[in-house]
Amino acid sequence: EEAHDQMVEGAQELVSDLSEKVKKAPKADDDFALCCFGPTSPLRVLAKKVTTHPKFDSTIMVIILFSSITLAYDNPMKSPERDDVKFLMVLDYIFTIIFTFELLVKVVANGFLLNGPSSYLCNAWNRLDFIIVVTALLEMTPITMPPGLRAIRTIRVLRPIRMVARQKELRLVLDALLTSVPQVMNVMIVCVLFFLIFSVIFVNLYKGTFEG
Repeated sequence: EEAHDQMVEGAQELVSDLSEKVKKAPKADDDFALCCFGPTSPLRVLAKKVTTHPKFDSTIMVIILFSSITLAYDNPMKSPERDDVKFLMVLDYIFTIIFTFELLVKVVANGFLLNGPSSYLCNAWNRLDFIIVVTALLEMTPITMPPGLRAIRTIRVLRPIRMVARQKELRLVLDALLTSVPQVMNVMIVCVLFFLIFSVIFVNLYKGTFEG
């Protein structure tokens, strides 16, 4: 029991320590991205310059747009031997490499998780990007996925939503839509109830009248 209590206390201390590192910005001497890139590291300084460059997000948005167009054109019913299907596959590999590069640059610049509120995974939109990129990388591997896990590939259709993360106006629209969902559900329930009531009334009033 004593050993079990010590393990529980150690786990609690570890969790509290990790949560503090996630919530609080680390000191300059402790701010290491991926435990090896310090604040003055040339690679990290370069990564910050790249991610903060005005044309960085614009370039990624254009690539996301082209990626979305290829997703819309893709048809799983087409033969893999067709030239256009092979071309789309090559483009998909190129897009995945570019998005992976974007992820790595941001992780090196801001840290992955334990570098305070500015860490990569502390942003909800970055978490969405991370899931999409990891899914695309899994799809590129030659490993045959079980039938139940093949549906994970459909996550790549979320790529167009990444454009929302890079435009404040689009984020406001999406947030407004998500906020209004509960109210819309209440309206839908009321509408369904009215449809049900009127359907029962008209079935009883006109039953068999319009047959033949």
